[in-house]
Amino acid sequence: MHITLQTLTPLWTGGVDQACDRLHETGLIGSLRWWYEALVRGLGGYACDPTEDKSKCKEYDPKLGTKSVCAACYLFGTTGWARLFRLQVVEENIRQEPLHFFTTLGANQRWLGNIFRVNQATVPFGNFRLDFIGRGQDNEYAFSQLAWTLEYATKHGGLGAKLQHGFGQVELITDLTPYPPHAEQDLKNRLSTFKSGNNDLAYPSRQRFCSHLRKIPASNSLLQAILQAQRVGAAPSNVAYIPCAFDLRYKGDVVAEKQLGFRQWLDNSKWRGDEIRALLGETKARRDDQRSASRIYFGMPWNNHEGSYTLRVFGFLPPTLEAQKVDAAVKAYLNYLFGSQGG
Repeated sequence: MHITLQTLTPLWTGGVDQACDRLHETGLIGSLRWWYEALVRGLGGYACDPTEDKSKCKEYDPKLGTKSVCAACYLFGTTGWARLFRLQVVEENIRQEPLHFFTTLGANQRWLGNIFRVNQATVPFGNFRLDFIGRGQDNEYAFSQLAWTLEYATKHGGLGAKLQHGFGQVELITDLTPYPPHAEQDLKNRLSTFKSGNNDLAYPSRQRFCSHLRKIPASNSLLQAILQAQRVGAAPSNVAYIPCAFDLRYKGDVVAEKQLGFRQWLDNSKWRGDEIRALLGETKARRDDQRSASRIYFGMPWNNHEGSYTLRVFGFLPPTLEAQKVDAAVKAYLNYLFGSQGG
């Protein structure tokens, strides 16, 4: 199965010393598994977290067969059970773009520079192809599940790591309709054949997923002001995207008479502190076990070549917050920043 994609914002798939020197298959496989787990849980199935010893599937047991592994481990592999596919990345038309950010605060400039080591760093940008090679075990099912997962991730979220900083917004070039169109129903039909269990409510699930797209005119005063703000890293070759997700999501300055930062906006909107921490994470905790990551991701606005930019905001909501409340807050914040025009 060959699937071509085009980056809308740079991809980050990890590498030596966390550098993004190329597209790494392992990073893309890990991202696909993360999305697939959310799809499985969204259908009421059980999907383990392979990074958690207490919850991951320990080992494939030939006596129990697929009942010894969850649906995600059946597709992506675990101890004693090989992944149903191999992945090869073909960098058809990928170029290395200078890694850079725009930020309105000096403190952000120092933080982004230290965390991402932007001096002379680059990130992959352009077209690439994913070649999935079946292992001869349930190929049709594996390809349909992978195609469905890729379609969902690219249409509503992103691929790779550091999605919270706006990386990984991609667009499908390949038409996936030739592949089995009933992937979701096929998974539903098979759920009873896999390992059962109780999902941790903190784990991502499509049942608690939200995604918004907002078109912003290229002439928007706030966007133009951000483009004139401090740049961290080398100058880009073009303005195909505006890497300002950190200011939009976490904290920025007052720009074009707008206070940047979703966290500050929620605080001004009288959200409780525990609600804000549940949604946007906790980084100043005294103990590591009290730290948490943001559940809401702001993309980098990308140039859609229609005289405007497109911004995607998405995330898996914590079980303690009502989806309607979060949905309304995201829309109100985007309206505050960019006006109510667009959809």
